[in-house]
Amino acid sequence: MAAVAKVHLLCKACEASRNSTPAAEHSKRKFITRSNQNSATEAKSMQKNSSLFIEPKPGHCLEDGIVDFFNKINDNSLIEVVSMKLKHANVSDVKFPEFNALEFMTFDVMFQGCNFESYDIGGSWIKNCVFIECNFINAGLVKANISDSEIINSNLNKSNLANAEIFNTVFKNVYFEEANLQGTVFFDCNLRGIDFKKTKLGYTRFVRCLLDEHVKCLPGVELATYPGVQ
Repeated sequence: MAAVAKVHLLCKACEASRNSTPAAEHSKRKFITRSNQNSATEAKSMQKNSSLFIEPKPGHCLEDGIVDFFNKINDNSLIEVVSMKLKHANVSDVKFPEFNALEFMTFDVMFQGCNFESYDIGGSWIKNCVFIECNFINAGLVKANISDSEIINSNLNKSNLANAEIFNTVFKNVYFEEANLQGTVFFDCNLRGIDFKKTKLGYTRFVRCLLDEHVKCLPGVELATYPGVQ
């Protein structure tokens, strides 16, 4: 079986707890982006492990051409981004071997005008992020865990969010046409103004969510007042 590739984006607030995460146990070779200064010795050590080392200045914004940033992920790699802003990053049509499990963990990151079309990041953990004018058409987000985030003016048409869990997230002017939300659970989310008429629904649960009234009557929709109640 192929090795596991880890994609790990952390903010400074999460650094204290990162050693307790599963990703920390698989960081033999690291592909690291940091906002703080690192020694030349550390950089040379990274190069010996055939990993890339990017050291932006504090507040640096990575723009354009980020597809290479993702395409160069090697097995057993760990990508760590500290409070970054990714602008116009194009990671479309990035595919990984069938038996590889890519774990994409991102905290406190702003994605603006980014293209994730056909990008498979199922099982990802996304927290406290903002996605503005992003393209998720045909993206794979099966069993993703999204919390405390905002998705604004973005397109999730034909995306697959089956069995995903989404917490305390605001969706504003977002398109879900032909998206798969079967088995997806939304907790405390604001989904007002979102049209689910052409969305694949089934055991789709909304727990304490703000919804338009017509959505509550759609086939496949389940309403609950607290987790576990259907």
